[in-house]
Amino acid sequence: MLGGEVLKKIFLFFTLIGVTLGLVFGIRSAIKNRKNNEVIVELDSGDNYIHELNIPIMEIDSLNPLLTTNKHVSNILQLIYEPLVLISYDETLTPILGIEWAKKDDLNWIVKLRKGVKWHNGTEFTSKDVIFTVNSLLSENVNSLYKSNLLNVLNVEALDEYSVIFTLQEKDDFFIYKLVFPIVPEYYFKNGDILNENKNNIPVGTGAYKYVTTNDIEDYIQIEKNSNWWNHELETKLNTIYLMRYPTYGEAIKSYKSAKVDMIITSMTDWVKKFGTIGNNVYSFESSTFDTIVPNTKRASLAESSVRKALLFAINRENIVSKVFDGNATVTDMPIHNRSKYYFSGLQSEYDLDKAKQVLINAGWKNDGTSWQKNGQRLRFTLLVNEENSEQVRSAEIIKENLSEINIDITIKKISFINLQKALNTDDFDLVLASFDIKNELTILELIQSDSVLNYANFTNQKVDEAVQEVHNNYNEATMQALERGYKDEVPYIGLYFRNSTLLTNKSVKGSIEPRWNYPFANMTTWCK
Repeated sequence: MLGGEVLKKIFLFFTLIGVTLGLVFGIRSAIKNRKNNEVIVELDSGDNYIHELNIPIMEIDSLNPLLTTNKHVSNILQLIYEPLVLISYDETLTPILGIEWAKKDDLNWIVKLRKGVKWHNGTEFTSKDVIFTVNSLLSENVNSLYKSNLLNVLNVEALDEYSVIFTLQEKDDFFIYKLVFPIVPEYYFKNGDILNENKNNIPVGTGAYKYVTTNDIEDYIQIEKNSNWWNHELETKLNTIYLMRYPTYGEAIKSYKSAKVDMIITSMTDWVKKFGTIGNNVYSFESSTFDTIVPNTKRASLAESSVRKALLFAINRENIVSKVFDGNATVTDMPIHNRSKYYFSGLQSEYDLDKAKQVLINAGWKNDGTSWQKNGQRLRFTLLVNEENSEQVRSAEIIKENLSEINIDITIKKISFINLQKALNTDDFDLVLASFDIKNELTILELIQSDSVLNYANFTNQKVDEAVQEVHNNYNEATMQALERGYKDEVPYIGLYFRNSTLLTNKSVKGSIEPRWNYPFANMTTWCK
């Protein structure tokens, strides 16, 4: 790291020389890397940018992408390691290490691999690496963020050096969307070395950046541009990244505020109070966390779509986002990111108390001034909420107030997260304020199809099941829109919002900065300062 008045003068000295030489020869001098505080001067292309960044990496548990359970570390490791496929900005599939795929039959998928890809040490990438990665993820010894992606895999075999075949236990029309896990090198980790701490701390991938060194004195990991990257046509301005290590997120915040690192990602709803806006570039984006009310449709009144619709219309979700999240959330009816090409904004419902009342009246419910009644039933519900989640507790309180305005009585019951999960799994609830991790737009299928284990609402509807099957048969804009119309008509879940995350950078950071829910560092090769 450069620091102190002497080094500042050295930097100024070389900068002044660079400007002078640039006038004569059209070049300038630049600091390209640092080792043991030595300033190394090289000639570059003549632009006016510094092609390096300092970014924080916190609470490191492992630099092996299969082993880390820290989502932040996992995101950073995407700079070093690559998957077979990537879900892009609009949630379509992009081929990475896998270039083609096809179903051989209901249970077998063939994936062709990219040729000419090299691991960072020059070894060839082949089908052996894919097989090793899959078997490692399925190992009992490996606890991974990606393990659930492969629980349906019975076997994986090589058809040749550059193609593999996955055999599934059950049919999965969208299995290819699960191949987003990073591939690790078989030669490097074989013979049980997948758990070798020394090797895990020296990562070897195929990605845009490769590991260079770890500086224990200044506490950073240096990675640099992979000049042999297969994706050589992609613009790369960022040559060197210093991953500044911090034991806690709080320490990283201090470092960002003192400009020791160039960026930070936060899920804080009150980030403005913590960081301010002066001197920051701000990029807000939807996270994968979707908050919704899960109605138990086994309960007689909640089995009626009219009641579920009334709840949706009567909740002022914009008010919750404003009061609880300080605007850092995105209102939505259903679990589909608004960046998806299959997100249809015209299907979103708005807060409307008159419409909520009319829906109930049309369904035969009568209001005596204190509650709604029909066939001896009253609209009174208990809403379970995680007592450890202060934002959800505050949201529940606003929901209770909203529904009281149309005489629907809500009792809030605060319980532990474990007990909340138990209630969902045993159907012991009326309503639950829950969070789901939405990996992609197809998650909606698992939440609403009748036979799915993730259908916590116990929702069943023939027309919706038919719409789900149509998506399986032919996944396109028309079938997805039909499914979403069915979702809106039936309201299987009372959707609230996606929580937002925020990427903050120093004003000096430039480039195509487009963070997304599954990869905040998208397009990082174009960044500089």
